[in-house]
Amino acid sequence: MVEVYPAGARAVWKIGGERSVRGLTGAAAPWLVFAPGAEERYAASEHAFDALIAALVARSAALGRTLPPRTEEQLRLAPVEGWLHLPGPLDDLAPPARPGLSGSLA
Repeated sequence: MVEVYPAGARAVWKIGGERSVRGLTGAAAPWLVFAPGAEERYAASEHAFDALIAALVARSAALGRTLPPRTEEQLRLAPVEGWLHLPGPLDDLAPPARPGLSGSLA
């Protein structure tokens, strides 16, 4: 399980305080391609957009690219209090280049 703070992730990724699909897919993650209609749904609902951010942070955690608890106190408290995962760079989540292939990631 990964506990996520979407506004914190947006701050790390420097995509502003406002929820913006264009801000996410612009300079931050140009590799992020949506299925038909999905981008509009993320743009129309702050809950859907936050879920998208949460999914990206969960992927970052799965790749070991989030800031883990480090100090003795953090390691002791995290299992009890929880731990908000702050992601690493969005570029860490970009799929490897595969010539001739393109597809939707969200």
